Amino acid sequence: MRCHPPRCQTRRGHAACVRARAEDGFHELASLFQTVSLMDTLDFWEEPADDTKPLCSMEVSPDSLGREGIPTDESNLVMRALQLYADKTGETRRIHCRLHKGVPAQAWLGGGSGDCATALFAANKLAGFKATEQELIEWSAELGSDISFFFSRGSAYCTGRG
Repeated sequence: MRCHPPRCQTRRGHAACVRARAEDGFHELASLFQTVSLMDTLDFWEEPADDTKPLCSMEVSPDSLGREGIPTDESNLVMRALQLYADKTGETRRIHCRLHKGVPAQAWLGGGSGDCATALFAANKLAGFKATEQELIEWSAELGSDISFFFSRGSAYCTGRG
């Protein structure tokens, strides 16, 4: 089964209010986020069962922006999201992702965070929706502060850890 979730949009933060840095290295913030039309495209599919191979794998399309600098190991948020989903649900399906990067990496536009949310959604869809959207949102906080925004419908007032 292939999963083609909606294209992963990026976000732009507006009117950020950043407060003092907390002991954990994060800041308290208040910001208005809005999606913009710049996006990555991700395709997910289930691979045949094989106990000798990892549950999650990914590739980056040859024409992706900054392809050579995009990791495909467990340091990538997509890979971390797929593994987190498997850990939380006990899912054993092998999932592969192909990323076409259209959002510049490290541009503070939330491209990696949006990809991460998309990976959680896709893993859930491929598994038959074992988790609720609220659970996906809660789990996403383990991977990054802004990932939950990408489960919203375009605009959000965000407060808390950032």
